[in-house]
Formats: sequence, structure tokens, C-alpha cells
Amino acid sequence: MKGFKHSRMGVLGGCCLVLFTGLLLPAEEAALPGFAPWPGCALEGTGREPFPYRTTPVFSELPWKQPVAMTPLPGSPGHYLLVERYNTTWLLRPDGQRSVFLAFEGQGINAVFHPGYPAKPFVYLRYSSRGINRLVRYTVDLETQPHARPGSALPILEWKTVGHRGGGLAFGPDGFLYLATGDARTPGDPDNSGQKTDNLRGSILRIDVGSSSAQTPYTVPVDNPFAGHGTVRPEVWAYGLRNPWRVTFRPGTSELWVADNGDEQWEMITRATRGSNHGWSVFEGAHLFRPGNRLEGPTRVHTPPL
Repeated sequence: MKGFKHSRMGVLGGCCLVLFTGLLLPAEEAALPGFAPWPGCALEGTGREPFPYRTTPVFSELPWKQPVAMTPLPGSPGHYLLVERYNTTWLLRPDGQRSVFLAFEGQGINAVFHPGYPAKPFVYLRYSSRGINRLVRYTVDLETQPHARPGSALPILEWKTVGHRGGGLAFGPDGFLYLATGDARTPGDPDNSGQKTDNLRGSILRIDVGSSSAQTPYTVPVDNPFAGHGTVRPEVWAYGLRNPWRVTFRPGTSELWVADNGDEQWEMITRATRGSNHGWSVFEGAHLFRPGNRLEGPTRVHTPPL
């Protein structure tokens, strides 16, 4: 695409805030009125006129430092939780002002509220600190301006990383928490960790946090595809991903869509299914990346992006 600067971090993530709220369907499934189906996967030309949306500036008087995620506060119209890349999560209010919701030490990635909020007043934060990816639950104080209670942190899950942290985080219609992890390596995935299933990297994880406690922060759903599969981590729902930055469930369905950062040439929109292998780093999307390697793990069939 002429006039577009592509960065190594990828147009779907890196340090950019991605509003992955719509749904991209393959050409054979749907075409918008007045738009021809889009054959193939190469971007050509300058595109079409923008969709008929009008933007309205909001919170324009507030200073920002690299915001990376934003989610509505359930049951409170006009309130939003905004995660900045470093150290702070803000509560945005309808009056255009903000207050600190949660301060932490590390790099913020994403946050999501419990689907039973506010009856279950929990928020789950993904962040990285000192080479460790962390998923932590906080209890929200509802008696005053909503904020995370100091000292209420309950560590749920953690794993080592030197980059490519992933970041997708969503509760599915089944009530389980889905989180996306990156390959946690330098560019090129030199260890082919995307195809290794004895760890939590390069995967979509599916866990049950319904009865979290300090002794049992989560359990593994018994119908996870690799539960009881020997050396495969039972939390893994799908794997073979590079840096899945955002995930979303198609409304009214259980379809899980993933925005995954590519390495050098391709970015991916993927539909992850139970036990699917998306090929990294044998493949970068639909294209061979490291032909000398092979698909590994329990699913040795490549599921390409859409």
C-alpha cells in the first residue's frame, strides 16, 4: 500500500491501540452492499471511501501516555477503563475527567471485567514486569468511585517472556477466560516455540476462574482439547501463534477471532477453534516462513488465517 509505513511491530499491535470491534468475514461468506468480494489476500491500491461513520472527540483535554486497551465499565454508561502502557489504569467518566483505577509496576497489556460484574466485582489485568507475563485479579471497591482495592491482587497465572507478550483477553460465552500469549521470543522465533505445547507460549489459553482462591487461582476445564494429553499444557486451547494482540468473540456465537502480529511481511486475522494449530513459525500466516521446520504438537494440520 503506497503511503503506508509498515513497522516491524506490526499494524495489528505493537505499541498501537487496536479497536478490534468489528468483524472481517472471508469473501465467500459475506460482501457489504455495493462492495465486490475481495479475492485473495494481497492489499492493492488506495482502498475505498471510508464507511459512513462520524467521529466525535472525547476526553480530548486529558493527557495520555501510550494507551493500549479500553473497555466499558459494566452497568455504568459512559464509564471506561483505560490501560496505559506503563504503570497506570484509568477510570474515564462521562464528565470528561478521569481518576486512577489501578497503579501497578510494569507494562500494561489488557484488562477485562468478570462477566458477573458488579455482583462479582473483579477485574483481570494482563501486564508484564521484570521478564514475567502476569494475569492478576483485583477486587473493585464499589462503595466510592470505582477503583481496585489496594492489597486485593490475586495472582492467577504467570510465564516468562523476553518479548512478544500477546495480550488478547476475553470471557467466552461459556463463562471461561480466554487469554492469548505470544511466542515470548525475539523476531523469527529461533526456538520454534510457536510449535511447542509443553509451555504456555504462542497459544490461546482457556481457564476457569469461577472459584479463584489463593490456593486454587484457576482450574482447567475438563473439555479443553489437550487436558490429560501427557506433555501438553492442559490450559492450551489453540497454538501456533506469534503475537496475538487482541481477541474477540463474534456476537451471538462462540467464534473466537484473533488479531495476530506477523514477522516481516504478513499480518493475520485468524479464527481459532478447539485444538487448532496456526502454524507459526513454520508458517507466517498462510505462507511458509521456515520450510526446514515442521508442524509439531498434537495437531499437525495447519489452520491458515482468514
